[in-house]
Amino acid sequence: NPDERIPLMSVVKLPVAIVVLDGVDRGRWTLDTPVTLLPHDMHPRGWLGDRYPRGGGPVTLYRLLVLMMRFSVNSAADGLMRIIGGPSVATEWLENHGIHDLRVDRTERDLGDDWYGLEPGADTLGSAEEIRQLRAEVPEAVHDSAAQAMLLDPRDTGSAAACVQVLERLWRGNLLSEAM
Repeated sequence: NPDERIPLMSVVKLPVAIVVLDGVDRGRWTLDTPVTLLPHDMHPRGWLGDRYPRGGGPVTLYRLLVLMMRFSVNSAADGLMRIIGGPSVATEWLENHGIHDLRVDRTERDLGDDWYGLEPGADTLGSAEEIRQLRAEVPEAVHDSAAQAMLLDPRDTGSAAACVQVLERLWRGNLLSEAM
């Protein structure tokens, strides 16, 4: 079923990385660009959330890329997603480069809130500590129902064919420069 849409989950990090690296290629940033993380970038788990629960830094762009791609650190993903201009920028970049059927619609923080079953707008908190507590208060039945609903949500989905297309085009050097 190569054209069936499936939830991307952490696969959304790949388009974010591609857009960041394209920005480096175009001189928008360097790999040494310092990024200060904001409180809303932070997640309850991971090296960044533990070190900077209320935001902080600076952390280099390169370090954020490594943390995001190698260790799937959500705080790194949201910091990078913020500097590129948000989830829709990643989707637009893909579309402009002929990659269809891949959508990045939410930040990792918003994905997590939906996964846990928080009501829209409930996450007005800034820190990793505060969101950890708020998510812990969600009843198990609400979380289970929300997780099942995410499997049917059209946001942040893609087809297997589109995922393979991205990987193939990266491998062939058709999306980024050789240096990137």
